[in-house]
Amino acid sequence: MLLAMALLISGCSTGVYPLDVLTEMHYSQAFKAQEPPRLQPPAGSVPITGKEVAHPFSEYKNLKAPGQIATTYSRQRGSDLYRVNCVFCHGTTGKGDGPLRTYLTGFPPADLTGAVAQRSTEGEVFGFISYGGRIGFAVAPAGAPSPSPMPIFNKLLTEEERWILTLYVLQDLAGR
Repeated sequence: MLLAMALLISGCSTGVYPLDVLTEMHYSQAFKAQEPPRLQPPAGSVPITGKEVAHPFSEYKNLKAPGQIATTYSRQRGSDLYRVNCVFCHGTTGKGDGPLRTYLTGFPPADLTGAVAQRSTEGEVFGFISYGGRIGFAVAPAGAPSPSPMPIFNKLLTEEERWILTLYVLQDLAGR
């Protein structure tokens, strides 16, 4: 009997100890040594900067840039955001002639200096940036995926950054 027990114990060796009577929790991939468990935020919690207000699509035409953003608008910040996020498709002058234009199939990048874009309201341009261009904004109320190659920037940029881009497109690209 003792011999059978010794064979059983020697055959069951899986970890540091000959027989795993207690699991070795300190080898778990969930936590590193000396690291406390990560606490997740409560469901439905709001970031300290506040949750973005979801506007009905019918209200975008009348939206204006929030007062604090409009009064502290910096052309340099708008230019930086445009250079990083938009210039590849819309080009440095906003005419839709960026280096990726030739690789985009379907819908070409919009000419942001043209009459169609410049006649749009602040809220409409904000909606276009947020939902993937004019086409993405048009299909978003139906919950349909955007056929436009333009990214849906409400997942990539903060609300403030999108408003700054809106002001840059309407104020600074128009003058070029």
